[in-house]
Amino acid sequence: MVVNRFAGICLIVTGVSLFAGTASRGDDVRPPAPSRPVKVSPLEGLQLQIGDEPLQTFEPVRPLKPGTNDKRRALALYMEGQLHQRRDDTDKALASYLRAIEADPTVIDSYQAAVPLLLLTRKEEEAHALALRSTLHTEDGFALVEVLAATYVRDNKIEPATELLRGALASRTLKRNSVIEYVLRRDLGGFLRLSEQYEDAAAEYKILFDALLAQKLNEEDRAKLIPDAGALFDEFGDTFLKADQPELALQAYEEASKYRESKPGIHSFNLATIFQQTKQPEKALEELERYLTAQLQTRGRLAYQLLKDLLHELGRDDELFGRLEQLHKDDPHNETLTFFLADELVDADRLDEAEAIYLGDQNAQNINDPRAIVGMMSIYRRRGDVENLLPALTKTFQLIPRDDGKRDALNNVTEDVRALAERFEQQLTELKEDEPVLTDLFAYARGQAEGNDAKLDFVQAYILGKLAAEADRSEEAVEFYQLAVSMRNSPPDVLYWELGSHLVDAKKYELAIEVLNDALAHPAQSLQSAHWKFQFLQSYAYEYLGKTDEALNVIREAQKQMPDMPLMFYQEGWVVYHRQRWDEALVLFQGVIEKFPDEKKMTLDCQFLMSNIYVKQGDMPKGEQVLLDILKENPEHPQANNDLGYLWADQNKNLEKAREMISIALEAEPDNAAYQDSMGWVLYRVGEFQEAFEYLHKATQTERGEDSTLFEHLGDCLVKLNRGDEAKDIYKKALEFEEEKELPDSELVERLKEKLK
Repeated sequence: MVVNRFAGICLIVTGVSLFAGTASRGDDVRPPAPSRPVKVSPLEGLQLQIGDEPLQTFEPVRPLKPGTNDKRRALALYMEGQLHQRRDDTDKALASYLRAIEADPTVIDSYQAAVPLLLLTRKEEEAHALALRSTLHTEDGFALVEVLAATYVRDNKIEPATELLRGALASRTLKRNSVIEYVLRRDLGGFLRLSEQYEDAAAEYKILFDALLAQKLNEEDRAKLIPDAGALFDEFGDTFLKADQPELALQAYEEASKYRESKPGIHSFNLATIFQQTKQPEKALEELERYLTAQLQTRGRLAYQLLKDLLHELGRDDELFGRLEQLHKDDPHNETLTFFLADELVDADRLDEAEAIYLGDQNAQNINDPRAIVGMMSIYRRRGDVENLLPALTKTFQLIPRDDGKRDALNNVTEDVRALAERFEQQLTELKEDEPVLTDLFAYARGQAEGNDAKLDFVQAYILGKLAAEADRSEEAVEFYQLAVSMRNSPPDVLYWELGSHLVDAKKYELAIEVLNDALAHPAQSLQSAHWKFQFLQSYAYEYLGKTDEALNVIREAQKQMPDMPLMFYQEGWVVYHRQRWDEALVLFQGVIEKFPDEKKMTLDCQFLMSNIYVKQGDMPKGEQVLLDILKENPEHPQANNDLGYLWADQNKNLEKAREMISIALEAEPDNAAYQDSMGWVLYRVGEFQEAFEYLHKATQTERGEDSTLFEHLGDCLVKLNRGDEAKDIYKKALEFEEEKELPDSELVERLKEKLK
């Protein structure tokens, strides 16, 4: 390529070789036809100024290699993307990077630039696909996959991280038995372990473990893979043990012990856990004592909890305090042991002894160790000492992580921190169930908030409001949340969001609307950008009150503020779906799918509701087809497998296939009440009534099991088991649940009444 510095004209040059030859007849000599067309530039021979040499096509001494122009074009597009990105034009930057990849898919830089922008624009599935595509063209793509997976895990998105690594492991370009493969398996096992999928984690770890034992890696690759061999083999052992593979765990622990020569006690602890799992408590206790005698703290509270469990299994609970006190005397600086002993004293109601340990030589106001504060919080509650309970409660809320029912929030913490968080949740549960103490606590706080010299601060008011909401005490929740709002000129929107969510969940819809209207009318600038959140909640409250037009009005206002958020448009569809305006809902859900084609999860949510609408309308084939379309893209999708399996069971067809599909759903979510009901129903259909009863009964006992259909199925099963009196009571409950609904299913109501006759 030549760039003319006078005219800025690029001449694309084609080198042509002409060969003279002798014709087959006489003097008729002609050059042979060129092997490819000769492209002559229209500028050939042009003189830019008098006296200049005429322009001629440039012929390189070394012809360009095939693909060179593609690489140059890719580089130019990549640099163009960088320029757009510096100007904060994300869309144009992303477009340039993607075009660069199309021009030359072997350069990792373009992928590395495009993937973060896809994540930034909430196109996770495209980022996922692009990262996997990079592995097909360059080995560096596997490193990009690793980084993206780690990003997911950092955001507590374990499932997409594991899917990504599994995709990379399935890549046709992955060199088998390479360090890259083993790194992928190591991290996949670790992520599966985080999400407590121990059997799957063990399967990945076993492949890596076998490779390490067989010495398939050179020293350099082995060092990259396992910077700390002892810790990794320990992790293997723990995972194998939790996956119920004690023999493999023992082998892994034996390997770990080779790297722990200075701390043999750790191996003894590992053996103790294996002996406990294999029902050999005497041997387990013998090994555990070796660990405890070594005064190690590596296993934290687990060691002392194991001691407690083993003594209980052996019927020797009365030895626990004597052993703990002797260990504490021998190792007084072991804080983990100290607090474990104090916690056990609290549980035994030996409060004064526990308090002496928690406080040491400090007074209650000065302690800052969260372990001590949680312990003192329990003591104050048991004593009814609300004056000291309030500051202890305030400190614990600020210091200790909570998962709020989401296990992911505690995935990346140590066992001891998780144990502390669980103990805190236990203390909170006991407090919320202790109505006299809770009432006294609110009364004391109310007194602290009165007068010109009020002593209750913002954080305390907020925590009390949150505590009241979690305890289902809506009156106090409103009182203290509103008190917290009044303490800030610019209150955070989370106050209104949490209170509004609680009131909607508590079915106090009128009050929820009133509170959210206060939020919408509040002059604070900090709340203006959150109006859509309040309107979103109001749409639920209005709809549950039967005020569908008002619900639609507020959600459409929210759409104006957040025109690019698919949830706002999905919610409009949900409102009319709940009102059973089926045709209108179908149009709206289809509109969401078309407006936001990259939002795969939202698309799935729409599809599931559309399938249900077709079933409600009596168009079973269409309802089934929607689910078949989902399964075509994702054959293992739990809900799609469950829903189609249930539809078939309900129609008494394809029962074996339905059973297989529902099994896939249950394997993914064994505690899902809907999936348990589906399995019970298909077992009922094939005549396995006792097995069906087990699933149906379990479904009705779950948190979301108070559903009329679930109880009807259980009643039908009890009839088949000749337990008619029990069936009658179950049918009555089913009828109560259905008649309490705002829009009862008239056919179900009549069917239940008929069965009760």
